Amino acid sequence: MNVAYFIYHGKIKKWDLFDVSIRSLQKVSDCKIVVYTPQLENHEYLEKLGVQVVHFEMGDWENRKMTCKVECTLTLPESCGLKYGDNVMVFDADLLFIKDPFTAFKEHEFDFAYTTRNLRSEYPVNGGVWGFTYNENSNNLLHFFVGNLNNPSWQPYLNARVNHAHNRDLDNLDWWVDQDFLCELHYNENEINKGSLGFDVHIKNIGPEYNWIYSGMSEDDQFNHIAQKKSYILHYKGSSGNRAWSDMYDEKQVNYWKKVLSLI
Repeated sequence: MNVAYFIYHGKIKKWDLFDVSIRSLQKVSDCKIVVYTPQLENHEYLEKLGVQVVHFEMGDWENRKMTCKVECTLTLPESCGLKYGDNVMVFDADLLFIKDPFTAFKEHEFDFAYTTRNLRSEYPVNGGVWGFTYNENSNNLLHFFVGNLNNPSWQPYLNARVNHAHNRDLDNLDWWVDQDFLCELHYNENEINKGSLGFDVHIKNIGPEYNWIYSGMSEDDQFNHIAQKKSYILHYKGSSGNRAWSDMYDEKQVNYWKKVLSLI
């Protein structure tokens, strides 16, 4: 089984980016889609699309969104019947799916995968797309991941946190903490794959083609990128200059998304 896992809060509207994200994924993959939420006003909309909605307490979310996002992966076996050998991709809600992202499990061998950026950055890994084959190795890593988000103790991660460019508070459980951990996996990939964490796990960078970040593309550039299927995913990353994040659900935006979906 292939499982696409999202976490979302608020309200979904037809033709907003999360709606288009879900529908684009359904065009390219027959995976099971699971959306975790502490509050989704109109969850019935997603359920009508065949999406499983899993509710959790708001207290697990407030001021700890990024930690909560990782913690919820530990409950997937109970919530959706995940079994050893199944594949999981963890996605942000601002992605456009151009090709089946679960191809990664056929093209690469790993227990746990992450994605580096197509842009230069002080933080080479973007936390918007990562995944794992559910097995003992990845389960150990996920527990290690969650443990360090709540109590940083792995020295490379601890060093990154206390020297962070934006927030050095070790009590922070929200923005950057998950991505910082993924960056340290990247920096220490060779050692980790040799057992440096104290357990066996094979991690792998599957590259930016599985998480291609929008970077000031014009609409024509976007249409060409999608039509030519230059990546598996286009990640809008909240880009305010892009129509995708407009609050104006007008005819132009609807037509824009209709064209986007027609190109997939």
